[in-house]
Amino acid sequence: MKIYEKIKLLRDLIKRKDPHTLKRISRAVYDNTLRTSFKLYSYRKYLVLDKKWDYLIVLDACRYDFFSELNKIPGKLKKIKSAGSDTEEWLVKNFENKKTDIIYLASNPKVIRTKNVKNSFWRLENVWDYGWDNELDTVPPQEVSKAALKLSKTYPNKRMIIHYMQPHAPYIGKTKITFPKKEGEHSRCMSVFEINDKVMFENYDITLIKQAYKDNLKLVLKDVEELVKKLPGKVVITADHGELFGEKNLYFHPRGIYIKELIEVPWFIVDNTKKKNKEQTKTDKILASLKI
Repeated sequence: MKIYEKIKLLRDLIKRKDPHTLKRISRAVYDNTLRTSFKLYSYRKYLVLDKKWDYLIVLDACRYDFFSELNKIPGKLKKIKSAGSDTEEWLVKNFENKKTDIIYLASNPKVIRTKNVKNSFWRLENVWDYGWDNELDTVPPQEVSKAALKLSKTYPNKRMIIHYMQPHAPYIGKTKITFPKKEGEHSRCMSVFEINDKVMFENYDITLIKQAYKDNLKLVLKDVEELVKKLPGKVVITADHGELFGEKNLYFHPRGIYIKELIEVPWFIVDNTKKKNKEQTKTDKILASLKI
């Protein structure tokens, strides 16, 4: 029996909600089964510090194929293999115990929580600390863009990683996945863990989840498009990992599962070096006029 068939059987057992079965198969046991059942293999990983860029925009959990379909920003698209299948693994393999001169704008709290990574940057800007929306249960893209523009003007000579939370759940675009609204309360968007439980324990509509994901990607791309126009230099849009919607009977982004939908991500280049050179020339003229 193939491992994908075993995973389907395990998921079907969980959905029966039999107390004896649920006692033996917790989410932790299920996740561990995934990691130990798949044969891990080495592959040529794309490490972001090995490449040249001035601004690296990271879209959390963005698949290559969905980006290719929905992106309207002018530029050059390549397909690369990410260093990990979830955010923490990507962070560790790219930045663990390294000292850089990079400003990292984080909408994902995992950056500061990942050991031997949070001190790898010249400055770690925790946008989630002040840009979090309690009703949406995430950091909306405009908060990240606002922080990126401010810091790019304050530190024009620093490289910057701009990490958006979308298209990762919660889904806050046109198609939202929320809990039923209670009287006197706002409806709350479900987290990826809550959606995962819906998929595991109930026959939740994966088509709806996929559409919500696409709308989340459209939402963040709209914001990124405006930001890219204002950033000078070489701008690259990529992702930390992809996302699964039932491929091989798997969902979302379990760590250590190196299949193409999880590790194939975009590497999209927007060349704004003319803008950078123009701004540098303007700065030089001002300094010359002041005899500096």
